[in-house]
Amino acid sequence: MTRRAQHFAVIGILVACLTVTAFGAIGVQTSGPAPIEAEAAVVLAPLDDVEPALTPLLESARRYAVGGDAASREAFERALARFAEVRAAVEHIPAGAKQREDGQLLEAVRALVPRIHLLALEIADGATPEKLALLERLAEKTRTALDQLREAGELRARAAAEKIAGLAPRAPESWSPRAWPSS
Repeated sequence: MTRRAQHFAVIGILVACLTVTAFGAIGVQTSGPAPIEAEAAVVLAPLDDVEPALTPLLESARRYAVGGDAASREAFERALARFAEVRAAVEHIPAGAKQREDGQLLEAVRALVPRIHLLALEIADGATPEKLALLERLAEKTRTALDQLREAGELRARAAAEKIAGLAPRAPESWSPRAWPSS
């Protein structure tokens, strides 16, 4: 091999290495944190409906346990039907979907929601003070787990914003929708 051919071979290898490095850097930037945040949004979306469905269920269960009349029974059945929809959505969250530190909280909610639904069905068959007290305890545990999941998400978002601010200190001020000219 001539000296000139050796130079071209070295240059070709260097160009190939730089190309692979450039594509690797671009791939890391585009596929870094986005899948985690996308997964979090998909996983946590059904959890947003749990508390709004849980509150009317508890209120109507209390009224039904105290009064037991037809109107309170009907309201309780409507709340129970709504909670059944929420239960189905929560059960469709894949098991172990979040392997981070809040995965245990997610699994706790996934376990508590069906228990609440089954207990509410038992209350519909025959309300007792013990069943109602158990329903309220399970609801409180569920609310606590949901609050902790929200706090963990807010902490992660805050940490990500601080990390971005540390990498590009003036980035939040330099990019603003108001700064762009309207078209």
